[in-house]
Amino acid sequence: MGVLPIYETIDISKENQVNALDPFHIWSKSFPAKRFKWKPSQPLKLMIVRAYRLNPAMKIPVTPAYKGCKSWVELVENINTSDLKPALSDKTFSSCLPKFTIP
Repeated sequence: MGVLPIYETIDISKENQVNALDPFHIWSKSFPAKRFKWKPSQPLKLMIVRAYRLNPAMKIPVTPAYKGCKSWVELVENINTSDLKPALSDKTFSSCLPKFTIP
């Protein structure tokens, strides 16, 4: 389990921008075109996050409130974040950022 503070958000309004990020998302090849046809005036949001390891790891039970089509859910569980460690070193994280330059 990890904690993900948002480092940066970038609007993506063109299909070629999503295609440039293919190695970094889980969408099918056909999803971006469908999504832009569905809501052409609403860009997708690229969120660059800095992941941290939670120690000790904990399992979050899936509750009915967490199910469905949601971008975010408010966790009911209390999570101790006092001993977070970055999943990537500062150097490695910084070296990854140029990969997210949007054409």
